[in-house]
Amino acid sequence: MSKKPAKQPYVTKAVKPAVVAPVAVAPAAPVVAVPVEVVAAAPTQVVTAPVAAAAAVELPKSVVEAQKTVQETATKSLADTRVAFEKVQASASEIGGAVDTSVNVFTKGLAELNAKVLGAVRTNSEAAFELFKASVAAKSPSDLITLQVEHARKQFEAFGLQAKDFSAAATKIATDATQPLKAKVEKILAL
Repeated sequence: MSKKPAKQPYVTKAVKPAVVAPVAVAPAAPVVAVPVEVVAAAPTQVVTAPVAAAAAVELPKSVVEAQKTVQETATKSLADTRVAFEKVQASASEIGGAVDTSVNVFTKGLAELNAKVLGAVRTNSEAAFELFKASVAAKSPSDLITLQVEHARKQFEAFGLQAKDFSAAATKIATDATQPLKAKVEKILAL
């Protein structure tokens, strides 16, 4: 029988990773034409090769024309944008003035409407007080019923007239208050 040699376990060696040193990069120097020189005095010869000077690259005329067109278009667009902005700013100022005018007209109209409402309340209160005085002075229940029916008829007519008056005043307020704003908006939209 043959004896086989015993297997040796594999032994691995630790491998150290390579250390990379940082490299300093010098800023790019301008390209200059350097003549070829041989330095003889040095123990080793240093030869410098000629470096081509940066030649001015001429762009085709179509590219130059395209650049000019883009620049002109951008300049014109900027000018048009400025004009449009100035118009919007002026329009906003005009609308602001129209809103102020509308608010003033609306406020004045509400004050007039409030005066009409207070006048109607006073008239109705006086009529109710007159009914009360007449009711106290009534001599019979039939006189009292006649007074109340007559008062109800007069108040019904008065409420109808007051409602028409309030409605007309509210419509006038709305029309007068919106007129300055409407005129400015129509003027601006006509531009």
